[in-house]
Amino acid sequence: MKRITQQRITLNPLTLKPTIIMNIAIAMAALSASIIVIATAFGIGKLGSHSVQSIARQPEAADKIRATMILAAGLIEGVALLCAVICLLVILLQS
Repeated sequence: MKRITQQRITLNPLTLKPTIIMNIAIAMAALSASIIVIATAFGIGKLGSHSVQSIARQPEAADKIRATMILAAGLIEGVALLCAVICLLVILLQS
């Protein structure tokens, strides 16, 4: 006959992963990513709209306005990409 022994299970609070908090963090990161996409689209759309209006008012300054618009759109996209990477890191590092 085999002898059955009881093992004592010890829980270390530092290694426990609270799943509710992880799920909330993942949901908030997904919500933040969607807000980033909406805000970026709105910002670049508004930038394009105002630059086209400016070019219509002053056609001789079209090159300067276009260059400034492209630079600003690139900066907006860069910030949005950085925020999206941070959201993805939050999601991926939860496991």
